[in-house]
Amino acid sequence: MIRTWLLALCLVFSSVAVAAAAPTLKVAHDATWPPMEFTDEKLNLVGYSVDYIAAVAEEAGFKAESMNVPWEGVTGSLQLRFEF
Repeated sequence: MIRTWLLALCLVFSSVAVAAAAPTLKVAHDATWPPMEFTDEKLNLVGYSVDYIAAVAEEAGFKAESMNVPWEGVTGSLQLRFEF
C-alpha cells in the first residue's frame, strides 16, 4: 500500500512541473489494494487513492487518467506507456 502511494506521489510531483505542457496526468495503480485501489463490478478503477489523485489533479488544474498496472510490471509498463 505504501509503495502505491509513493509511486502516485512521485508521479504527481513530477507531473506538476510539466502540467502546463501536458493537461492529463497518467497515474498507475495496482488494483489489488482495497480500499486504496480496486476494481468495481464494472471493472472501473476505484478507491481512496484514485479519488485522491483525481482531486489533486483537479486542484492543480489538469485531468488525471488512472490505469491499472500490476505492481510486478509497473516499471516496464510505465516505460512503455510514458516517455521519460
